[in-house]
Amino acid sequence: MEAMLGKKLRMTAARAAVICVAILCVGTLGFMPVQATTGADGGTADLPAEDLYVNTVLSKDEAFLGEKVVLTYELFSRYNLESYGFSDYNGIDGVIAKDVPQDQLRSELVSVDGVTYAWYETRQFILDPIRPGVYEIPSFTLRVNIVTETRSGAGGFSSLFRSSEPRDLQTDARELAVNSLPTAGRPDGFSGIVGQLQLNGTYSREEVEYGDSLVFELTASGSCNLDGFTDIFGGGLPGFTVYETLKNSAESVESGQYRARKEFEAILVPEQTGALDIAPISISYFDPATGRYETAEVPGTEINVLGDMPMQTPGGSLGAAGAAETVRVSQVNYTDTDDEYISLRIRRDVLAGVLIGAAALVVFAFFFMRYLAKRKNRDDTMESLYKKLLASDDVGEAYNLFNSMVKYRYGLSLKASSQSAIRDSLLDTATAEKVIGIMEYMESAEARGEGGCAGLKERARGVTL
Repeated sequence: MEAMLGKKLRMTAARAAVICVAILCVGTLGFMPVQATTGADGGTADLPAEDLYVNTVLSKDEAFLGEKVVLTYELFSRYNLESYGFSDYNGIDGVIAKDVPQDQLRSELVSVDGVTYAWYETRQFILDPIRPGVYEIPSFTLRVNIVTETRSGAGGFSSLFRSSEPRDLQTDARELAVNSLPTAGRPDGFSGIVGQLQLNGTYSREEVEYGDSLVFELTASGSCNLDGFTDIFGGGLPGFTVYETLKNSAESVESGQYRARKEFEAILVPEQTGALDIAPISISYFDPATGRYETAEVPGTEINVLGDMPMQTPGGSLGAAGAAETVRVSQVNYTDTDDEYISLRIRRDVLAGVLIGAAALVVFAFFFMRYLAKRKNRDDTMESLYKKLLASDDVGEAYNLFNSMVKYRYGLSLKASSQSAIRDSLLDTATAEKVIGIMEYMESAEARGEGGCAGLKERARGVTL
């Protein structure tokens, strides 16, 4: 009896161990939709090559400068997979390649010519070419680890003890042709946006009391590059004081196509009463589908500002707070020793206090005037872009911010301009050469290295815009 009980305990312990191993050995890729074919010895049978292959997909083979393109590597498998990854990826020359986060990549079951595959987006990039030309996307090695069964478990538990064997797949090399934007039909003040753009703007109200405010919300979205779109009312809004913020900015890939979205909020404070007209907000962009420059627009509106503006007296009103304070000096003695002169006698400690106070007042006025001059010359937009550049850890994002600074200051997009155009637009030769140096740096292998972002920041610090 004791022997039978011991045998049962040993069997229970063994099965518990098997269950624990089963929990630990669940497939690492989230699902194993197709069971691999196995041979009599438990190893993987030799399946035909088409049962495991990788596909290289470009959202488009030909684009315009300033347009972003999506590069996707798709894996099709009829095996159970343990893992996969690129073993020799080292960047793509001439483009800024931004990795799409792994948690945004998809996997599902698909049918190809009546055959069911497990389909994975193994890696996906958003490509931003730096200049016109033909770019080669080289072939890379995708290593795939295929699950193999070494033995079967008892009690209905199979494929619990597994090993894997590697397979190397070569991706197809591709070419991306990038064209310059046409000069014919380019509008004055072109925004630099390339792609299809949609605008949606709303005003919180059309009637407001003087001293109160209203909110304008704008959403820009579409298959377009919005990196250079940083504000709505860059030149101000007549009749209003504007406080503008960027609420949200995002880019994504939907069905293999690039999408971008930015949300702005502007608080508008009326500066006068009456009916104030707000002109339509128009943003020019280049549509690659039509090959023409188009305009997206938010209709204008009229804001009725109620109430009366406060009146001011011609000389201004001091009120109680502005009342003059009388100071009585009792340590003064007048002598009449000469009819042509008046003598004053002041105690030395009082005179020293007055002189020290006067000197302190002069110093304070000097620094206050310097502060006012510095504040007057400060450009909040440039400071904000520069701080974001220094805080960025991504070389592509940092370069886009630097491009926005140049565009804000000179109305010139680095991505849509040649070096000669930059030299002609930037009258300061030293500044122009430094800007061109940054453009050439972004095309170098150093920019794609580990310290690429730090190198860009160091060069940007030496440029005075």
